[in-house]
Formats: sequence, C-alpha cells, structure tokens
Amino acid sequence: IALLGPPPHIASVIILLAGCQDVVCFWYSKNLYGDKFDWSTIMYLGLILGVAHVLAFTSHWRLKKVFDSQRRLATEKSALETLLSLVCDATVWLGPGGTILRGDQRFEGLMGKSMNGLSVEACIADSEEERTRLSTAFQRSQEGPVLLPSVLSTSLAQHIAIDLLIVHCLDASIVGSADRGQLPQYLLGIRLSSEPTVPPVPAKAHILMRRSSGEEP
Repeated sequence: IALLGPPPHIASVIILLAGCQDVVCFWYSKNLYGDKFDWSTIMYLGLILGVAHVLAFTSHWRLKKVFDSQRRLATEKSALETLLSLVCDATVWLGPGGTILRGDQRFEGLMGKSMNGLSVEACIADSEEERTRLSTAFQRSQEGPVLLPSVLSTSLAQHIAIDLLIVHCLDASIVGSADRGQLPQYLLGIRLSSEPTVPPVPAKAHILMRRSSGEEP
C-alpha cells in the first residue's frame, strides 16, 4: 500500500491499523502459545512502520510531481494548439517513413476522408518534382523548421496550393531506438496558399514529356 502512493493521511491510518493488528496478534500468541513478545519486538515493529510511512510519503510525492507535470504539459499543449490554429489551417503528425499517425479534423475535411496510416505522399500531388522537393524538405527539417510551397491532392481529385511547415520533433539523442517507431517524428502545419493552384504534371506524363523533348532516352 505504501508503494502505491495513496494520500499520506490515508496511508498513515492504514499503516497504524496494521501495526495495531500486529501488536494484538503478538499479545494473543504470547498468552496462548507462550511465544516471545517483549520491547525488542515492539521496537522492531515500530521501525517497520516508520519505514512504511517514509515509503508512503515518498511515493505520494513522486506521483504528485508526475501528475503536476502532466497537467502542466496538457495546459501548455492546449495553448500551443490554439496558437498553431491561428497560423495553420490544419496539422498532421507523421511517424516513421512519412506515415500519417493522426491529423486534425480540419485536415480530414480538406482531404475528404481520414488519411491515418497512409503515406504523406498520398496527400501530395502526383508529381515527381513535388515528391523530390518533399523528401529534400524532410531532410532539411532535421536542422531546423522548413517552409515548403506545395500542392495538396484531395480524395476528390482537387489540387489545392498550400504552404507546408515541417518541424522535426524527434530527438534521437534522448529517445531509444525501440521507441522511435511509436513516437511522432514530424509535425506538419498546412496553410492554404493565396497563390492560384496550378495542376501538377503527373509523374508518368512528366517522363513522357521529357522523352519526347529528347531530355531522356
């Protein structure tokens, strides 16, 4: 009970009741069976109860610190998300390999469906140039935040000009290799661009155009 970290006053009552029960059991054992019961036994029992009190207060203090930290982080997260909503029209968390872990409701509204579990490339226009620029931006984001103009391809085959704000949020120096696959690696902020949307050239058509112009055999 002491290690579970209950409130100190409850832990004290339980520990004292357990100590009283032990004293009564020792007294009955002495009178019924002639077992040894003297001051050394009481002192030993008192030492055990004292250690239990120390463990109870320490566990409660440790759990309270964890609870206060979680509450503070939840408050800061709520404030940051509110501030981020003023800058971005949608946000997306990415895992290993650019897999979408979760996106907010505004992102799902833009895409027309839930994209969780899919690659972020499925949200970008089918263009070789766009995919190359996105891959380069992810690499540069490990050194600092990156702003990348791009084109969003929705489930309704619509193309929307956007600005991608890419932040690398996984510090390899403090996260073990076993935990990296379970934590978000990138945070994407999506901001609708005021520039007109130009439909991108699909990857296959782009290759055919290069071949017809003699740039590629």
